[in-house]
Amino acid sequence: MKTISITWPWEWKTPEQIVTEVRSLGLNSLCIRAFDGGAEFGVNAYSKMRFGGKTNYDVEKAAKAKGLTTPIWGPVYCKYWQSEVFVIKKSQQIYNPPAIFLDYEGKTAEASKGNLGTFLRALGRLPTKVYLQSYRRPSYHRWVQWEKWFSYRDQSSGQYIIDGVGAQLYPIGVHGVANWKDTTKRDVDDYMAILKSVNREDMPWYPTLPTFTGGTYEGQSVPWKPLAEELQGQIDLLTSLLGNRMVNTGVNFWDLGGLTSRKGGLGSVVQSWIRNLDLGNDNESPPQPPVPPASPVSFLSLPDPKKWSMVKDELIREGTLDKSGNLKQ
Repeated sequence: MKTISITWPWEWKTPEQIVTEVRSLGLNSLCIRAFDGGAEFGVNAYSKMRFGGKTNYDVEKAAKAKGLTTPIWGPVYCKYWQSEVFVIKKSQQIYNPPAIFLDYEGKTAEASKGNLGTFLRALGRLPTKVYLQSYRRPSYHRWVQWEKWFSYRDQSSGQYIIDGVGAQLYPIGVHGVANWKDTTKRDVDDYMAILKSVNREDMPWYPTLPTFTGGTYEGQSVPWKPLAEELQGQIDLLTSLLGNRMVNTGVNFWDLGGLTSRKGGLGSVVQSWIRNLDLGNDNESPPQPPVPPASPVSFLSLPDPKKWSMVKDELIREGTLDKSGNLKQ
């Protein structure tokens, strides 16, 4: 699955223009920014003012109308964990996505790290795949408490809360295919050590790869731009290291604006590379959002013979009746 994330939808005039651009790049999945901390993203009055009255809800509809799947992403900080959990669950209901990426990083998140356990317990098991989308090198950011993220389980079902690794494998400042591959291998090895410690080495990966220009915000004095051959080398390495743990999910490029529309975008060579990129699973049917469970059938609505049959079976199991349905003496 070739996914690309979108950050600021108003970089385009209409939702349809966004979808046309995604389709022209040979991509089959658009990851929509649905929340930012405890607030929905891209749907308020400020967003409408900048986006010609449209919202991310319109982006989702336009994408699905053209056959794109629509995972969602957004930053989480755990500062106001109640509202963050609420808006993630609300976004899941609204978008019904095949995957959710939780972007956990930054000073606000670090300052709120004491709330992580509470946040995870309140979030619980969502009815879709959830990927932790954080720093590329875990050992550089021990405050993230990686073991908690990957080991916490839903208190009711016992299922893991986090399904996979969506790491931001951005080797910012690194140049050359060999250096990209060396850096990325160190990143993956670092994650694998964490996963081994919680007995989850088989965890799926849906890595986030760079399609943006690194500038002063990323600590670069001169612009840093990924090259097509560097991205290809990174994917070759990831495929070799992870195999079906990645091939069965895909990669997520961040982001569409940095690739095409923003000033200093990566240009036609990288765009052509993405268009021709074959991950080995692009001909398969895209993953579908979960089907809501059927409403339970009311016992009282059943016909009387069915009711008696169910009651009789239960009485036989508990020993009140014998196998013929007679009352035991």
